[in-house]
Amino acid sequence: MVTDYIIAVQEVKRMAMEGTSNFISNYLQPMLNNFPNEAKFQVAGILPALLSSRKKTQLLNYKKTVARYGEDNVFHTIVKNHDRLEAFGENGFSLNDYNDRKMFALFADLFTELELRIESFEKTGDVKDFRYESHYFDSMTNTTLPAGKEIQLDGIAE
Repeated sequence: MVTDYIIAVQEVKRMAMEGTSNFISNYLQPMLNNFPNEAKFQVAGILPALLSSRKKTQLLNYKKTVARYGEDNVFHTIVKNHDRLEAFGENGFSLNDYNDRKMFALFADLFTELELRIESFEKTGDVKDFRYESHYFDSMTNTTLPAGKEIQLDGIAE
């Protein structure tokens, strides 16, 4: 228990949805119950991952996740299923590559949203009424937004 925030990454498949529920109820909640003075972590949110928007069952599972945990508790940024993500480990990445820049913009949104979620927790103790609008990449349309196109090699958008 050496973390302040936990992101529950959830593939949008039925078994993964059950896994997220089990992770929270069988691991996180017992830690909070059994070690109230030591367990000082918060769940920053559920991060939907490997969503294929062409698969109706996955979109339905995504909607079920939002219904179960609440819109505030599910990341707006979605890590969709991209072939490029699978190749990062083998091929590395380059900000000069169109697809790599898209992924960099996606993760810029993910980190920005995480920072804002943490800021909300620090100020209010919760993420109630939390809303995030994509700045760098629109996951659902697979489009790099203008700010995402301006990300420099140092990772800073100007």
